[in-house]
Amino acid sequence: MRTVLARIAQHGLLARDFESGLAAIEVLIEALPQDISVQRLAGRLYLESGNDAKALECYETVNRLYWQVNPQTKKITFDQGSAAAAAALYVKLGENLGRAVELLDAIRANTTGEEHVGVCLQLADVYEKMNKKSKSAEMLTESMRFMDDMLDRAKGGERAMVMLQYAEVAERVGESEKSASMLEGARSIFESDASTGHPVAAFYLDMIDRKKAGEPFPTGQELQARMVEFVRSRAA
Repeated sequence: MRTVLARIAQHGLLARDFESGLAAIEVLIEALPQDISVQRLAGRLYLESGNDAKALECYETVNRLYWQVNPQTKKITFDQGSAAAAAALYVKLGENLGRAVELLDAIRANTTGEEHVGVCLQLADVYEKMNKKSKSAEMLTESMRFMDDMLDRAKGGERAMVMLQYAEVAERVGESEKSASMLEGARSIFESDASTGHPVAAFYLDMIDRKKAGEPFPTGQELQARMVEFVRSRAA
């Protein structure tokens, strides 16, 4: 019976049939409240159906059940996906940002490379919301150190994308010359790619030229909207 309920809940998630999916998962939660896989699935269902508070409750249940600290090494064992989901929900809801920092810090200690940079930037944004400017700047600076390492290994378009992100972060910490240098380096790579017909290179060239003309870096939503418009214009 539990296997059947789990399948119904999973199908509800995939088919976006939240009514049947949530009905099944709530029975499973009642029967298996300590089951991590059930709580994870419940979190996804509640999140996708728009019930952020219940989703957060499920993800934090996973964190409570899975979170272990080695008394000798102080290393934390935890479910990284549930920790990230809970942190994102705290930020979205604008509540308990200290807990969001705790969760993101645990993830930061267990990541490297691009993933580590992303977590540092998330933490910088949370600290900004908490009006902790020095902590925000600390996270931005740490992300730049990791991007330096990434640039040592990256080539071509990958290198240009790292440079773009670096330019934005450098601007946030007041390093305008470093930001301009990174923009110019990225532009050179995209210009070369555009000359060979690479379609996305033209999009990023336009973004860099807008920035050099005085526009701010686009937000994530703005960048996505511009990309959609760019793709439509290319298809027309």
